[in-house]
Amino acid sequence: ALFNVVATGSPKLTYQWQLNGANLNDRTTQWNSKISGSLTASLSISNVSTNDAAYYQVIVNNDFGSVTSSPAQLTVLP
Repeated sequence: ALFNVVATGSPKLTYQWQLNGANLNDRTTQWNSKISGSLTASLSISNVSTNDAAYYQVIVNNDFGSVTSSPAQLTVLP
């Protein structure tokens, strides 16, 4: 699954993706990297399973403030 956000502004923008309102981090296990891009404009989830079905959103920040996207629902059918 891939989520993208487009935002413009200066100074440099920062991103923080969230899962059901909790901050995501790129997680690496012994077997694979499931989440990547949690601090970028594109969030990728590999090997998606029904456990990944949730609401995803991103917070975009710069020196002047932040804005949070509307949640996007990921539905995974078994």
